[in-house]
Amino acid sequence: MQQLVIAIPPDNPASHISGFLDSLESLIDPDLWSMRPVYLDEGPADDNRWLRDHAERGGSVIWYFARPQDCAMIRRLTDSGNAVVTYNRDYREHGAHAVIADVEEVVRQQFERLWRPGKRRFAVLSTDRPSPSIRQYRKLAEELAIRAGVGEAFRQVRLPYAAKQRPSEEMLAQIDALMSSDPPPDAVMCTDIFSFRGLEVWLAKHRHVRVPEDLGVATFDPVPYANVQRLNHQIPMGMMDQPRMLQAAIRMLETHQCNPQPQPQLQRIPATMAGDVRATVTPIGIRLTRPTAATAACAPAS
Repeated sequence: MQQLVIAIPPDNPASHISGFLDSLESLIDPDLWSMRPVYLDEGPADDNRWLRDHAERGGSVIWYFARPQDCAMIRRLTDSGNAVVTYNRDYREHGAHAVIADVEEVVRQQFERLWRPGKRRFAVLSTDRPSPSIRQYRKLAEELAIRAGVGEAFRQVRLPYAAKQRPSEEMLAQIDALMSSDPPPDAVMCTDIFSFRGLEVWLAKHRHVRVPEDLGVATFDPVPYANVQRLNHQIPMGMMDQPRMLQAAIRMLETHQCNPQPQPQLQRIPATMAGDVRATVTPIGIRLTRPTAATAACAPAS
């Protein structure tokens, strides 16, 4: 039986991790894979003794939102012949395969949903995480704004990342400065749940601002309904296509087992529009196809 390690950094919401692991468990064949989550500390992953031992034993790893301080451990694993796939992070220069979300169509749809009713002063709120989807979101939103002639009315604000449930005071101060500018934005696009939470707190303190009449809002990332204090209006929301991303990650691992790739592979999976916040309670339950007979034949014997 092949061991599948899930490396999980500490700076991720528990609800996201739980949904991710449940989805992955529904995908793998228990006769072929033994899944083991490994929860990392704040420091470099190279300090994790269990992962260091795993590098010598061999196996497969899916790295959930890898961080820059994880690079040395990723390189150690791949140099030892382990198959590593980074989830929505691109560390191919360290030997890992990568599956990332392509947010292009989501950003286009969200921009159009805000532009069509007459919003013209756009702002993008994002956090300073090393995420390819966040970088793509920021870049494309700016391109769309320039193409539409928004000009100086378009603003980008990069917020300090904080994994806590409540946004930091520094984050809230930056959002307040943006929303207090003259004139303030009439449309805000949030690249991730953390920037969305910051805007949500600001709106809870400024109840005279009507959504979407005064301020159009769009966001990316699943938003559990319990967290929505103020934004229970219908707003466009995008999310990663987690079933397809996990399916791609497993196929990369299976392919690596059968025929190790000389070059790390990259696969982009289009993100999807998830409907509106009102209709989104929790990430959907996921049931995926199990490995085919052909790939199962490549799995090591138990």
